[in-house]
Amino acid sequence: MVNYRRFCLSQRVFSIRADRRIIQPVLLFLALASPLGQGELIARQSATTVLGIRQAELRKVRLIVPPLQTQTIASRALDAICQQIDVLESKNTNLRKTRDLLLPKLISGEIDVESLDSATEWRN
Repeated sequence: MVNYRRFCLSQRVFSIRADRRIIQPVLLFLALASPLGQGELIARQSATTVLGIRQAELRKVRLIVPPLQTQTIASRALDAICQQIDVLESKNTNLRKTRDLLLPKLISGEIDVESLDSATEWRN
């Protein structure tokens, strides 16, 4: 799907990888992240101390799998949307950090904004 990242798994953690001969990765991700997919996962979880789902139960999760040709068309658009979501989430994170850095300085007067022209044009 979008931003492939390398990562390591801890004990009792497994990753899920789509078999592209059956389902496109973005469709698998969105299906499992959807309210229906989450309901399926929650219904199959078990726990003693920490909630989890066994691989055998995960394999029983029901998904709607359209024909591959339809998936290919849909995944092109969905991949682009998911990439844009990643970009916007990253920008939001940077904006929050900037706000958290600047706001205390503005409130304390450490940064003076009195001299700024009120007609200052803000740009993206």
